[in-house]
Amino acid sequence: MNSIDFDTIRARHPLAQYCAGRGIKLRRSGGSLVGKCPMHGEINGAAFVVFDDGRWRCFGKCGKSGDVIDLEQALGGGTLAEAAERLGAQHQQTQQQEPKVLKQEPTPAMTKDNPFILPYRMADRERRLCVEAAERLLASESAIKSIAHQRKWKAETIRNLARDPALGVTADRKLAFLYESGMKVRSREKGERQIRWAFGKPWLWRFGYINQADTVFVCEGETDAITLIDSGLEEDGKTLVVALPSASFRIDRWVSLFAGKKVIVATDSDEAGLKAAEHLVVALRRWARPLERLELNGGHEHHG
Repeated sequence: MNSIDFDTIRARHPLAQYCAGRGIKLRRSGGSLVGKCPMHGEINGAAFVVFDDGRWRCFGKCGKSGDVIDLEQALGGGTLAEAAERLGAQHQQTQQQEPKVLKQEPTPAMTKDNPFILPYRMADRERRLCVEAAERLLASESAIKSIAHQRKWKAETIRNLARDPALGVTADRKLAFLYESGMKVRSREKGERQIRWAFGKPWLWRFGYINQADTVFVCEGETDAITLIDSGLEEDGKTLVVALPSASFRIDRWVSLFAGKKVIVATDSDEAGLKAAEHLVVALRRWARPLERLELNGGHEHHG
């Protein structure tokens, strides 16, 4: 019986190279590559983001996401298998030979100096920039009120996040999400939402508090996380709300840090949210006790 070796196809078609071959122009922005979305014919802005893990996502009108095969399917049509075939699918005889094992990137070791296995260690100058961004937000009551009004959050929630510090504003007044691994900046330019890493690499937002929590809500983005925090979920002192830096982010390197925690995967029920939830449930199933799924605009599931 023949089957398509999707992993080999992905490995043989690096996403950035595929985009170049398709005429999709990308530029480096923080820890990612950005460009105009080829799916919805974006004219202004750079909503199309290619991440270092081989995934992409449009943060604009179409909101699609995936890997190199998904992108070929979106651009060329047909089924996922047909898209893989167009990329030069390599078949393997699954009943006659052992599956090919691809070389994996070594998992960083947990050390005394890096107990959270951070993908990026900020320099002192970068840490100061994060602190300054948080202090700038705390000092601007107008900025706090503006964010609270736009998002329907309590002003005190925003102040508390700035005190963490997990939230701030840059010197040019852009909203900054402050991670232990860097600073992610969000703004709007010509009506298009812009997201970039000022410095650092993607991790989990507010994950540094994991050891203090018995229950952890994992959201697919910071705004969903703040909405849950704003609802009072953390008031018991034992619950923590964290966020993926993007729906395509993979947490495999950090799953052991969830050991023994009750984990609720809280994502939307759209395509990106469902894919993120699927990955999280599979990755965390061996570690979280118990593991549950909460659709932010839908139902609630238990995964044992």
